[in-house]
Amino acid sequence: IPPPSRAQVMVECYRLWEEMQGVFDRVASESVSEDGTSVQLSGYVYHVRFEFGKFDDVILRVGLTNLGVVVVVVALCTLCFLPFFISLLSVFTVVCIDLQLLSVMSLAGLNFNCISCISLLIALGLAIDYSVHFGHAFNNAPFLDREAKVTYALTTMGSSILNAGGSTLLGTLFLAASDSVVFRTFFIFMWGTIFLGLFSGLAFAPVVLSIVGPVDAGKVRSSKAAPKVAVSAPTLTPKRRMSHCSNLSAGGGPQMH
Repeated sequence: IPPPSRAQVMVECYRLWEEMQGVFDRVASESVSEDGTSVQLSGYVYHVRFEFGKFDDVILRVGLTNLGVVVVVVALCTLCFLPFFISLLSVFTVVCIDLQLLSVMSLAGLNFNCISCISLLIALGLAIDYSVHFGHAFNNAPFLDREAKVTYALTTMGSSILNAGGSTLLGTLFLAASDSVVFRTFFIFMWGTIFLGLFSGLAFAPVVLSIVGPVDAGKVRSSKAAPKVAVSAPTLTPKRRMSHCSNLSAGGGPQMH
């Protein structure tokens, strides 16, 4: 039988507190003094583990509720500035990043506690930047072809997204040397979020938008089928060529024939 995890121990401590507190309240309500009069006792049962036990008992429900609220708020904010499909794609990438961070937690041996829950909420705000900025550049690209719009977005916004992710990685690199569980956990979540966000903003989103990205339905034309306007220079007959050369040699300007 595998040993119980720390979170399970804390939850059991919280249930033990509920049981002990119930016994104390029952004894307090039935207490009488030596002269036979009832005595109202007041007090509570306390242990330092009881505090963490209460949190671990409700962490899953509270964490999922908070993550759901954040996703809804992010979706509403992006809808105010981006087309529906790009907003939906951005929210989808953020949800996928949070699910992938749960896998990172398992690989790193982290428990789902208050530190990891807060880090997941922060990851939602950090991961949305990369896909939203790329989607905004794609939407404002002055082209009618999806691949041309993706190329324009990568050219104009790709380096900025890469620089933003790189600067954040360098700014949090010192946390890797910390002995604190809080800082090391935050470091793992931060680096995981940035790497996954860069992949989503520079690899996943461009591929999806190049295939099914939104383009004005009334102006969709493939760049290969676009009409080409050929401009040809006027041809000069031998007679006109001799007249043109004589005018130039005489100092006169070019004449139209």
